[in-house]
Amino acid sequence: MNIAQNLERSARQHAARIALVFKGRRWTYAELDSASSRVASGLKSLGLKPGDRIGVHLPNSPEFVLTYYAASKIGVVPIALNVTYATEELAYIIADGEAAAVVTAPAVAGHLPPPDRMRSVRHVIRDVAALDGDPSLRAMDLDRGESCGILYTSATTGRPKGVMLTHGNVVSNTWATNHHLRMTPMTSGCAPSRSFTASARTSS
Repeated sequence: MNIAQNLERSARQHAARIALVFKGRRWTYAELDSASSRVASGLKSLGLKPGDRIGVHLPNSPEFVLTYYAASKIGVVPIALNVTYATEELAYIIADGEAAAVVTAPAVAGHLPPPDRMRSVRHVIRDVAALDGDPSLRAMDLDRGESCGILYTSATTGRPKGVMLTHGNVVSNTWATNHHLRMTPMTSGCAPSRSFTASARTSS
């Protein structure tokens, strides 16, 4: 099981349907899957391997979605880094989560800690588009109990704590939401409920 396999299934069955819309730009399921595979291949070429963690320091944007699915395809675990966090907060989460890499963007990169505060980080990727690899890369099959994301709490009473979501958690939640809302192509604008794509949680 791998949440990215849901995207791949939708890309096969509903290639031309719209999967993502952002500021007037549209991606079909086929385009979104191909783009995430290129990013996944680029991450893999950096030496990232299953079980590694990657900080996703990106605003709500297509790049966040691509990075999340790309990491999942190769078994790397995304850690959502809220772009509104202060440098000190980011330093703590990156260290606690032992992120091997961080993906960011020029508009928010200035908030990241200096290299000596990110000792676990081997790569800081400032442009997702630069991760341009094999568009045919397929998601690896993982155990449903494998982590597919780590979300840190807001820490109103202490240090943030990482909450791990498994592939099984996210896929089951997606299916349950789809069933509860009775989502169809007519009501959701997405693929039919039986091939609904698991949603990537954004960073804010």
